[in-house]
Amino acid sequence: MNTPDQRTRLDRIRHTKGIAVCREAFRTLAKSDAENAARLLGDVRLKFGTLFTLRTDIEELLPESSLTYRDRTALHFCDSAAKTGKSIDEERPRFFAGEDARPVLLWIFTSGAEDDGLCGEFDRILDLAAAYLIRTYREESILPAAAELIFRRYRRGAYLHDLIWAYFKAGSTEALRIVANYLRSPVQKDVELARSLLHLTENGPRENGRKQYSKYLFWLKENDPYLYFTGESYQLTTAPSPCGVDLGAKFLCRKISPRSRKPFTPLSKEEKEHLNDFFEATDEAKETLARYSQKLHENNPSRWNRWMEYPVSRQIETAGYGRRKLV
Repeated sequence: MNTPDQRTRLDRIRHTKGIAVCREAFRTLAKSDAENAARLLGDVRLKFGTLFTLRTDIEELLPESSLTYRDRTALHFCDSAAKTGKSIDEERPRFFAGEDARPVLLWIFTSGAEDDGLCGEFDRILDLAAAYLIRTYREESILPAAAELIFRRYRRGAYLHDLIWAYFKAGSTEALRIVANYLRSPVQKDVELARSLLHLTENGPRENGRKQYSKYLFWLKENDPYLYFTGESYQLTTAPSPCGVDLGAKFLCRKISPRSRKPFTPLSKEEKEHLNDFFEATDEAKETLARYSQKLHENNPSRWNRWMEYPVSRQIETAGYGRRKLV
């Protein structure tokens, strides 16, 4: 049984006969029946890639008032992207202030992703749409598709730094979990990029992807409440680290905001005193204390409360002795 072709007439022409034929067919129709041409553009199934390839013909042949809100907004977004010369990390959500552009941007990104690589300008528009969705609208639903696009670009050697920057602006540990899935990919370039994005370093013999994945998820589960996003990007360094562990928060067992690195409720006077003592320790001791504290709090909260009253010197001594029992 043949599956019916769900593509619109314009999408079908573009995919089967090419962009030039699609443009010519649209121009012929727009000159003879502008209303019907606008109706075809407004089809809810139309792909953004087709609207993008026809944009100069649309501007020339159809009045803007004949277009749907989706198409008008998408074309304005294309114009806005073309006029700015700033890098994507310098963009600010000005154009859509006061407008609900979320559904339009979702359509641009989700339907446009399949045409990624159409041209540099098109790819930049996808990156900008992702950046607006993530930064302005906190639209985390696009993270799996954005990650897939990042890895597809890496496989073909295309530019991906702006999209990576936008992706991690989600400030969500779910973004880390999605990338970690690619550690299990049979494609070596996927594993390579996943290790780079997660800032995993080699310690001893190289492990297979599934073992790396299991170890990373274990680490993520332990540190999730204390993670914060650094804002580092490939524009600034060749080996950015997307997130870090706030050892002070882990020591106090206090969940923090991954975006602001602040606890969700203010620290008490006692907690601040504990934290001041904690910061007097060496970096190595902080690592030991934070992990021991987290494990002890998880396994025996009442004992943890007593342990927190010890002076730091005794806490370090206890943590060094008890680490093997708890870890």
